[in-house]
Amino acid sequence: MNLQKLNASFYQGLFLVVFALFFIAVTPAQIDLYEGSDALSPRFIPYIVLTIIGFFGIILILQSFKKENVETQQENESEEGKGQKSLRDLLIFIGVCIFILLASEFIGYTFAAIIALIATLIAFKVRPLYKVILIGVIVPILIELLYRALEIYLPLGFWENILY
Repeated sequence: MNLQKLNASFYQGLFLVVFALFFIAVTPAQIDLYEGSDALSPRFIPYIVLTIIGFFGIILILQSFKKENVETQQENESEEGKGQKSLRDLLIFIGVCIFILLASEFIGYTFAAIIALIATLIAFKVRPLYKVILIGVIVPILIELLYRALEIYLPLGFWENILY
């Protein structure tokens, strides 16, 4: 196989698979397993998410071997400014992750996710604005409700002192 023919989808998929496998291996050292509880293990959600990430990484790798995909990718790579856009997108993603990690301790995960999601959608120029606000508010609330249904509690921040 000619390595020059491999496109970005292959490397992105490979990154996702390695990322998922690494964090699946690291998760037991990071998240304790609580015995004797009726609730799901705290490791359940990370394992599910990492498995999905790995699965989509494998799909990207398989798609990268399609001939049409290689030709399309080569055409896309010839466009000017693609590298700058990718770097900008990566920096936005890293910034959002750092914001959620830092802010969820103080304002709670749901509020941090609402702010981060709305800011991300605006940065990626999603329009119209009412869709940005609806998506930015509804998705984090649905995630919170799903986690509560599974008896997994996300950080509440300063709300914890008020609510409990």
